Amino acid sequence: MPQTENLSFVGGNMFPHADAILLKLVMHNWSNEDCLKILKRYREASTYNDEERKEKILIIDMVLNRDEDEANMTEVKLLFDVLMTVILDRGGGRGGGQRTEKKWESLFLESGFIGYKIILFLCLRSLIQVFP
Repeated sequence: MPQTENLSFVGGNMFPHADAILLKLVMHNWSNEDCLKILKRYREASTYNDEERKEKILIIDMVLNRDEDEANMTEVKLLFDVLMTVILDRGGGRGGGQRTEKKWESLFLESGFIGYKIILFLCLRSLIQVFP
C-alpha cells in the first residue's frame, strides 16, 4: 500500500505520534498485565502539545458477552477464547485471550484513557475506539 498524505508508515516505532493507531487482532495475544503496559505506553505517546488534536486508538478484536450477540456467536467467541488461552499460555496464567466489555473498560481506565466506544464489526470482531 503506498504512502499518502493521510497515511504514513513509521518503521521501527511501535508508539508513534499519530491521529489514530490501529491494533488489529493484537491485544488478545497478551495478558492483562502486558496489555496494560502497552496501553499506558500508547497513552503516553498520544500526548500532543496542541489540545485541539485528539488522537485515538482503534482496536479490532473480539468482545465477549455483548448484548447484541446471538447465542451461537457467543459460543464461537468462547471457543476462540479457549484456543487463545491454550496457544498463548506463558505459564502462571499469563496467556492471552478474549475479553469482556467490562475487562476492556477496566484496562482502558487503568491505563489513563477517559472513554471508549465499541461497534460490532464483521460478526465476531468489534471495532473499539479508545479516547485519551
